[in-house]
Amino acid sequence: MSGSGIYTAVTYTWPSDLPTPVLPLADEFDMPVIESTKEMGVRQTRPKYTDEDNRLFLFWPVLTDTHKLDILTFFREIGWGGTIFEFPHPHTEDIINVRLVGKVRFEARGASLWMLSLQLEKANIG
Repeated sequence: MSGSGIYTAVTYTWPSDLPTPVLPLADEFDMPVIESTKEMGVRQTRPKYTDEDNRLFLFWPVLTDTHKLDILTFFREIGWGGTIFEFPHPHTEDIINVRLVGKVRFEARGASLWMLSLQLEKANIG
């Protein structure tokens, strides 16, 4: 079967009606180097990759049942961690491209109230 060869790019964006995660947030960077120690005790390093590996650890202390359903619907729509989406960085307010990594953890906080913690990884496009 042959196709036209034209693909439509789909951009997914974090739902804007959801509350902003609380601060402090954890912004973690991995060291982009490989290091080894030679027989003479000299340490040698070299770049592992050229882009930063940046992860955001986010926390929402109180979400409603509706917020929880909206978040779960969004993650199901994008295929959980398989798709890059736009997310407003809670500190800088810049729109960044991310993907979901790790676990999404909802904890009951009372009748129809939830706490959420999750981890996003900055995605480099292009």
